[in-house]
Amino acid sequence: MRIPYYLLGYEDMEVCRRHTDCFLNLCRSAKVAYQPRSAGEEGQLRVRCLATRAAWLHRACHARGIELQSVHRGGLPVLLARYRYRIGLLIGVLLACFLLYIGSGVLWDVRISGNKTVSDERILEQLAACGLTIGCRLGEDGPDSREIENRMLRTTPEIAWISVNLRGTVANVQVRELQAQDSAVETQTANLVAAYDGIVESVRLLSGEVVVEVGQQVRAGELLISGVRDSGVYGFDVIGARGEVMARTEHAQVIQIPLQVEQKAYTGEEKCEKSIFFFGKSIKFSKSTGIIGGSCDTIYMMENWTLPTGVELPVGIRYTRHKVYEMETVQRTRRQAYELAVRALDEHLSESAADALLLSKSIRVSYTETHCILVCDYTCLRNIAVAVPLEYQEN
Repeated sequence: MRIPYYLLGYEDMEVCRRHTDCFLNLCRSAKVAYQPRSAGEEGQLRVRCLATRAAWLHRACHARGIELQSVHRGGLPVLLARYRYRIGLLIGVLLACFLLYIGSGVLWDVRISGNKTVSDERILEQLAACGLTIGCRLGEDGPDSREIENRMLRTTPEIAWISVNLRGTVANVQVRELQAQDSAVETQTANLVAAYDGIVESVRLLSGEVVVEVGQQVRAGELLISGVRDSGVYGFDVIGARGEVMARTEHAQVIQIPLQVEQKAYTGEEKCEKSIFFFGKSIKFSKSTGIIGGSCDTIYMMENWTLPTGVELPVGIRYTRHKVYEMETVQRTRRQAYELAVRALDEHLSESAADALLLSKSIRVSYTETHCILVCDYTCLRNIAVAVPLEYQEN
């Protein structure tokens, strides 16, 4: 359908078969535009024209004896005419659109994520003190995200990192809380001992007394650098041990992957619930009937509404889907089990050898009736020195 026909209204008309030529000549002489439609069951001509010319065509056809019958009227004027006695509804819709348009320059909602120990109320209070609060103006004269982030980091010691992202009328705030650090070992009162078994490759001394040599085999817990020095005259001085001891360490990792595994198989039964969220409030308006049997996964999806200008509003629909599944036994091939074992080994190496240099590794694979067994022997070069508190009494 063409847009002018919908905006101005249209009328579908039917002309009997014997008056078709006269009707077409009339439209041609009066320069009346029309759209041909499908023919009737008895060969009648069907056309569509604008509602503004339909009344003239009816009068002209009646004066000339042309049988013209109205079939259907449509378009925006007809739609509005249906609600002419519900003017309040129309005014409400127009007023709502106007308020949404006017409110597109005002912050409507603040969404916070990433916080665990710091409450939302605490963060909202600090954001308000920094100039970001619901109802504040947006745009060039509105709050600056970077300035708010810097002020929040200065005024809120519980937060280590914050990001304020303004999207339309919604502010998405992501925070990372400051992790409580374990009490650090004072270097003045510590020895350095070995965290792993290994062969010493090099020693870098900053303070203390080295008690191992390059090439020496050491065991986990063995003293590497002492934080106590014998002065020879005044007894022992506590100077604290600081330094780095690089050693070659050897490790073995065994990974077992079962050849049979229980996994989910979705039955196709699914329930969906819909709710409207408005300024952080949720109103449920659609709920699937029936009771879901067995186990199910719950999936949450959120769809925000936007203005024609692309401004995101704090209004939308939240979907909650429940997908029913059953557990079934699946037989893995040896190839699949091997790939899973290699993937698990890579994850282990990336975690355990993150602060070390991987020198070599060898892999052995074997299979039983129930498992794929992967054994990896690898060698690393790492700093094995760790600080251990030194207890003493001053005389």
